[in-house]
Amino acid sequence: MNSKTDNTNGAFADPKDEQASGYVLGLLDRDAREAVDAALEHDAELRQRVAFWQDHLQDLADRIEPVEPSKQSFAAIEAAIAGDPSPGSITIRANDGEWEELFDGVFKKVLLVDKEESAESYLLRIDPGAVCPAHSHTKTEECLVLEGEMIIGTARFAAGDYHAAPPKIPHLPITSEIGTILYVRSELHE
Repeated sequence: MNSKTDNTNGAFADPKDEQASGYVLGLLDRDAREAVDAALEHDAELRQRVAFWQDHLQDLADRIEPVEPSKQSFAAIEAAIAGDPSPGSITIRANDGEWEELFDGVFKKVLLVDKEESAESYLLRIDPGAVCPAHSHTKTEECLVLEGEMIIGTARFAAGDYHAAPPKIPHLPITSEIGTILYVRSELHE
């Protein structure tokens, strides 16, 4: 089989060649790739064209010596694969990270440590009936209830509620009857 191109601008004269080569090179978006996968089951000509491009491109690939990407390039590749919004940014997926037990039934998962600001962002999980003891801080501590309900003294906070505790004011114990997960930004505790 010959692969035909329009010699005036290098475009493929036959859309099946463009589709097959894009498929082999991994250039198709998810929908287009799924369409080719489905068509390959019943379209013998498309299967032939995919095989043609695989053979020709493999021959080229066999002639090229592998090159190890730089650490910066590899990090950018990993970020692109993971879907991180931009190089240098930090993304922690819901299942990433470790929960550290601070007190019985109270767990912390660090999201970000900002040494320059001497602050940290973390998730705080309080199991039903557990207590985070009274404490104080030298900087404002911000809490946003993500799930469940948080109780401080007699005040109840539901999902979406925000609470800030100013510095040097004692923070009453935090409890939860049903369990809760909080987003907290506070001073860095090293």
